[in-house]
Amino acid sequence: MLVTRTPDRAAELLELLRERGAEPVLVPVQEAQPVTGRQRQDLYELLEAAAQGPRPAVPPGSWTEGRSSAPVTGSHGSPDRAEPLWLVVTSANTVRALHRLALETHGRGLGELLEPGIERGLRVAAVGPATAAELESHAVPVHLQPHRTASAAGLLETWARPEGPDAALAPVRPGTVLLPQSAAASPELTRGLQELGWQVRRRDAYRMAPWPAEDPLVAAPVGQHDPVRTVEQARSELAAGAIDGVILTAPSTVRALADGLVRAPSPALAAIGEPTHTAVVALGLEAVVAESTAPSGLIEALERAVAAPPGRRRPAPPQDIAPSAQEE
Repeated sequence: MLVTRTPDRAAELLELLRERGAEPVLVPVQEAQPVTGRQRQDLYELLEAAAQGPRPAVPPGSWTEGRSSAPVTGSHGSPDRAEPLWLVVTSANTVRALHRLALETHGRGLGELLEPGIERGLRVAAVGPATAAELESHAVPVHLQPHRTASAAGLLETWARPEGPDAALAPVRPGTVLLPQSAAASPELTRGLQELGWQVRRRDAYRMAPWPAEDPLVAAPVGQHDPVRTVEQARSELAAGAIDGVILTAPSTVRALADGLVRAPSPALAAIGEPTHTAVVALGLEAVVAESTAPSGLIEALERAVAAPPGRRRPAPPQDIAPSAQEE
């Protein structure tokens, strides 16, 4: 079974596969690395804005697209009278990028740096349980996450129509969203929030590079007993029918393995979410979509794919695959 994750993200998946008698093989297609230069400065300014927390309510038009017309420092009003401010996080890699930047620039972890802003009314939204768990591991509380689907669409649905306990903490009036993301992320979330009346300050938090990256966000050596394949080796083994199943964790992994996937006899394919599933369908193939992005959810999707292999081909020709907000 191929697992398209880097060693730092794959440990639990590999363990669960072995417990089920499978032979997992790592194919680390890409790895996240921090942004540099002007992009790093932009991300630093966004992090500072989050650490400062909500600004006093200001007249419409005081915020320009993507950048504040006023400095992030200054006095703060009470949270109930301040302009709403949300930090929206769409991947565990974004959390890692922010935590690393906080350590490098302030000598403090992400949770400690954001604590004053949260006390003043900053709210934090996560795209799904894996991202929420990464935030909470750095002592950052999560106030909102999707009811159903861990995706940009799912978060937008919850943002517009919160339910249950989320309703008490959900956005009540438009304000500003701080949105650090992968450099390859789709504009879907930015556009959706803008359509709901929010000002969005989007910044690149990291970029994906071929594995192994020169400067990975998290250095994680391959385990002594973890078999690893290069992308080229994985393509060849897929085409030769040597692979029974693949866990696909981002549209980029689908693109990287596309040549092998379309020539494979009939591997069971599990997709982490709808954007990845769309990339699979664009190749004329099918995959089972995980109901949860947690390792257990990915394993359950793979088990369903193995038990009832989906139809391999569709008559539609391959399409161009756009980057996704779910890019790992």
